[in-house]
Amino acid sequence: MHLVCSSDKQEWFPPTKSFIVTGAIVEGCKQHIDELQWHDVIFVNSRIIYRGGPLRFDNVTFVNCTFSVERNDDGFKLLQYATTPDGLLEIVSKTSG
Repeated sequence: MHLVCSSDKQEWFPPTKSFIVTGAIVEGCKQHIDELQWHDVIFVNSRIIYRGGPLRFDNVTFVNCTFSVERNDDGFKLLQYATTPDGLLEIVSKTSG
């Protein structure tokens, strides 16, 4: 699946929370990533927004993306993963910041 947005103001909305996105390329989108599982996904030229909710990344890559994240331990974990992906990142509970 290759999802291309017309601008970084357009967002792709999965059909349900807890949705598993597998084998996708997400390009040029504004993407909220909370409440979802991402497996074998590549984000390209996208604006990634993390509000502190649970998420799971397995083999997720970011190419030329910008990030807006909660300023807490979970946000820091996400940024570390984005710069040095290490296979799996799982954040299971919402952390208040």
